[in-house]
Amino acid sequence: MWEANRSTLSDDIFTNTGMRTLYGYLGELHEECTGNLDPEDLRRKIEAKHCVKDSSRKDELLEVVDALEGRDAIAEERVQPLLADYAARQLAVQASKYIATSADDVDRFDVERAYTYLERAMSLQNHLDLGVDRLSDAGEPSLDGDRPGVVTTGLGPTMDANLGGGVGNGELLIWLAGYGQGKTSYMINQGVTIAKQGRAVLHISLEISAAKCMQRVDQCLTHLTRDERLSSPKLVMTERRNLKGQFFVKDWSHAKITVDDIKALVRRMQAQGEKVDVIVIDYLELMAPTRNNRHGERFNYSQVSKDVRALANELQVPIITAWQVNRSGYEKHVISAVDVSECWDIVKHADIILGLNQSNEERAEGVLRVNVIKQRESTARPIVYYESDLDRMRIKQTREPDDEEDEPQSVGAGD
Repeated sequence: MWEANRSTLSDDIFTNTGMRTLYGYLGELHEECTGNLDPEDLRRKIEAKHCVKDSSRKDELLEVVDALEGRDAIAEERVQPLLADYAARQLAVQASKYIATSADDVDRFDVERAYTYLERAMSLQNHLDLGVDRLSDAGEPSLDGDRPGVVTTGLGPTMDANLGGGVGNGELLIWLAGYGQGKTSYMINQGVTIAKQGRAVLHISLEISAAKCMQRVDQCLTHLTRDERLSSPKLVMTERRNLKGQFFVKDWSHAKITVDDIKALVRRMQAQGEKVDVIVIDYLELMAPTRNNRHGERFNYSQVSKDVRALANELQVPIITAWQVNRSGYEKHVISAVDVSECWDIVKHADIILGLNQSNEERAEGVLRVNVIKQRESTARPIVYYESDLDRMRIKQTREPDDEEDEPQSVGAGD
């Protein structure tokens, strides 16, 4: 039980010096002994540590052990939640004490120190329930129960139906396409469509400026070209005000950011009362790993994608991002999983992968084919056709995927 729960606690959590001392002694005992410990082991450790001096301290610690021994045993499955709850409260107390005693000292006060205490407390609170789910206790099957927080792909009802409604909380969706084929535009279109439905979308740009992102958001709302948008400011402002949800843009195009940076940003937004229902990262390949692997970029890409998927699960939101195809993928009529550039593990960590397919002729005619490369909800791998006018940010389905050339077995085939 000590090994399973020791990561929840640390020396700096305890505000009571007696409890901090006993925690240290328990750690030493577990290093020195094997098997389970009992109160008598702890008493002997206290006697050994205080055999010469400080008898009052020894008596105080022995009284605590006596009090603990007299309490009823706690069921093993309840230990971790109780420890996590205690640790979270202790960290919150430490943050409060630090603010109360240091806020007036302009030269010494460090807001990051207080925030670190609170961030650790929030992280523990989010992991209180680490038990297992019992099938007999599960509710009736439902979309909210099986996949909570499902949001649209922004590509209409046909594609959403193919994906069991869209992308859900804790899931990672990746748009796969070549350079310059509109990954950013399709992610912004998806985010705006979700915001129109009343959700709060955080769009993190690692490639283009916030101003350019906002321009495409406006175009999604109005379907105006760039020049028409500039000449119709009243219409643009009206559509912004009418947006049912929220659309936030974080410009990190100048920085190499990690999963930890995104998590800290979301936590700070939540602390200020801002809800974040969906995260869009433009795009995954531009992120930095939290732990750099000296063996090469492929390992780092794998770590980043794994960490982003874990972040979606921790925050319980859908995360939407993009990746590029390799060189051979540019020449294929329909791209597939083998066309993911740099790192095959990207496929492993994603829940949904959507391919954007356009030949030069189709691009000139505004025709887009979207194929489902991967999903966990079905074995179906359809292709859906769209009218795609990215100058006006207008994407519209043109026909159902029922032609012979759209059958799933065509996915991944060459020209």
